Amino acid sequence: MLEEHSKDIKENPNQRALEGAIKSISKLIKIDVMIKIINRLEKNEKMFSELERAKNRFREKSAYEYYKPIQVISKVCQVILPGFSVLTGIFALTVIFNAFLPGYLSVLLAALLLSLWERIKCILLLKNYEYYYLNNALGIGLIVTSFIFASGSIYLSITGVSNLSEQLDETELIVNSEFESKKDSILTLYTRDIEGSKKAAESYFEKNSYNGVIRYAKDERYAKHYQELMEEILELKKNRNVSLKSLEKLKMARLKSGKKDYQSNTYSFLAITIIIEILIIASNWFLVFFDYRIYKEEGLIKSSIDSKINLSPDEITNVFQAYLLPKLLNEQLVAASATSNTSKIGFQSTLNKTASNQEETRNNQENGLLSAVSEKNLIYDIQAGKRDYRSLMKKYKINVLTLKNYIENYG
Repeated sequence: MLEEHSKDIKENPNQRALEGAIKSISKLIKIDVMIKIINRLEKNEKMFSELERAKNRFREKSAYEYYKPIQVISKVCQVILPGFSVLTGIFALTVIFNAFLPGYLSVLLAALLLSLWERIKCILLLKNYEYYYLNNALGIGLIVTSFIFASGSIYLSITGVSNLSEQLDETELIVNSEFESKKDSILTLYTRDIEGSKKAAESYFEKNSYNGVIRYAKDERYAKHYQELMEEILELKKNRNVSLKSLEKLKMARLKSGKKDYQSNTYSFLAITIIIEILIIASNWFLVFFDYRIYKEEGLIKSSIDSKINLSPDEITNVFQAYLLPKLLNEQLVAASATSNTSKIGFQSTLNKTASNQEETRNNQENGLLSAVSEKNLIYDIQAGKRDYRSLMKKYKINVLTLKNYIENYG
């Protein structure tokens, strides 16, 4: 039958093509179903991840967990932001120091003094906040001293920013340069026209005068024309003065506008300086507040630290080999090294003894063997309530799994 069926398929190519198409369609259907299943799983996984994130956000947290990110930011602000105050204050003090010191010495001295000032301010702020939380009251002396240092820091920063702004403000220089060129252009133009008119008037007077007197005519045309030439000169001078006054008004308006724009930038800089000083005060306060909240929740934090950790035997072995065993071996090596350095008599025997102890420890840890006396002492310690794995393992030279079994059997 199979042979006949295969023969029919070979003889009928349409049948072969149909069966191939059916197989392809079924494969596509399976792939489509798998894609839908995978998309569904990915969607469920994303929803579960979002749910876990939301649960973690709104779960009850200790003060340490809740405020730790802000405490890190406050530490960064406590270290970095005073540098901005020092930098701006340098521009205030160097103006004074430059009168009797070279430039680089003025900057160095100003930086040292301001760094010391900022450090004292920081300590005073911390002590002020500590006093408040410890005594639930304000220390007048600390408040006054802190206020003096904080106000001095703000004053120096603002003064430094003002001095820096004045040094960087080139508005007047730029405007004066621009309008000086325009003024020169106006003067050149009018000077040329006035000189031309003067020459024309002088030439006309020389041609139409006798013994320094303009030629006479019944209609006074010579005198009138000469008068017109002189009035033209006066008109040019008047126009020149008007143009210069207009240019001066434009210059003053431009200076005012430029100064206004630069002053707005200066005020923004001053506002940033004040905000930074406020952030310095706030960051120091938050560091004290953070420690105070942890101090108040001491019991909660200790219970979190001492909480029981359940591990499988394999996990205990991995933790011991990766964390505890290197520390134990390192302590033994350090002890051996210290003994060899401090004792010269019997040096070789001590070193051999340490090496043999280490070998014994490794053998016992590998085999989990104990002598009868050691086993009895170990059971006695366990029944007495000792549960310090590290000290027991070191004392009886056994591995963690063996110790765990003894505690479970005799604890």
